[in-house]
Amino acid sequence: MAKIDLMGLMTAIRSYEQRLTLVLLDPALTVSQLRMLMTINGHTDVTSSYLSEQLKITKASVTGQLKELERAKVVRFTPNPDDKRSSFVHLTAVGKKRLDLALVGLKELEKKISKELPEHTINALNRMVMGEYKKN
Repeated sequence: MAKIDLMGLMTAIRSYEQRLTLVLLDPALTVSQLRMLMTINGHTDVTSSYLSEQLKITKASVTGQLKELERAKVVRFTPNPDDKRSSFVHLTAVGKKRLDLALVGLKELEKKISKELPEHTINALNRMVMGEYKKN
């Protein structure tokens, strides 16, 4: 049975994360912020609790990131008519523009990486992403 080089895998993941970070310099986003904007995009009733659940991060982390994104005029809040304690978060025009720019860069990076890796590696990674491997 083949064994995975876990340290090598972690190094490779870090290398790809650094490449993604470079792509996000122009739209001025972090990887975490990109994930958040992608989750918000296209929805009208996103709350911080929903973001916490979907992104699997603490509510405190969500709140901190949302405050930073609000200061940058990337997101805005509207009251939740069904729950006075919460509000809905929406992308602003600035936020949509920054997300669109990030997605263009992300697509270009995907193409580059896809050319660098053998097809069987890409297929294995895609199966992993789709949850075909059991989680222990």
